Amino acid sequence: SSLVGSEMCIETDIENLIAAKLGGKCLVSLGESASVTVEKGYLTDEALTQIVDIVTAKSGLPSSKVTVVEAK
Repeated sequence: SSLVGSEMCIETDIENLIAAKLGGKCLVSLGESASVTVEKGYLTDEALTQIVDIVTAKSGLPSSKVTVVEAK
């Protein structure tokens, strides 16, 4: 269960870093891949690049395993 706890801690770190960069809320889910949902209106090309950079750096996952979507 310590693995689950550390994943949750990493998710929170990533969410905080992205929120600080974008100014919008986001939700991060980590596992075999990473899924990031960003608050509507905050997802630009520049933001996408920053999000993928943050997620790959913090999670150790390759960028090909990172999915970023905008909340509906």
